[in-house]
Formats: sequence, structure tokens, C-alpha cells
Amino acid sequence: MQREPPLARVLARQPGTKESRYAHLLAGDLWGEEPRRRLRRFRAIREDAERIARLEEEMAELRPGAFGH
Repeated sequence: MQREPPLARVLARQPGTKESRYAHLLAGDLWGEEPRRRLRRFRAIREDAERIARLEEEMAELRPGAFGH
């Protein structure tokens, strides 16, 4: 949080909790966005991860032993 750009930020404290929570900013400041936009970004990140997993599976079929499969 002390560097520029920061890598984490403090989230709003939840009712009844003692300590603050933190969120990483490695994918950008998703927590500072409006909820619908944040949800779209989370979905896009998940879809990218799924797409990469499928590509790795296809590559493993083409090159046995690659990617730990």
C-alpha cells in the first residue's frame, strides 16, 4: 500500500468485525468500481482463466508431458 501504484487496499470494515480486511490490486482496483462493472471484470477474468486452461489441455494433447498433464 506504500508503493506507487499500490498493490493492496483496505476494504470497508464489516459490522461486528475487529480487524480490517485487505484486497490485492494486481488485476486493478476492482473494489473501487461500481458493482455491475466489477462483476463484469470478475467474469472476464474467470473466462480468461478457463480459456487458458482449455488451451493448455489442447497443447498437452499435442505435446505429451507439457504443462504437467
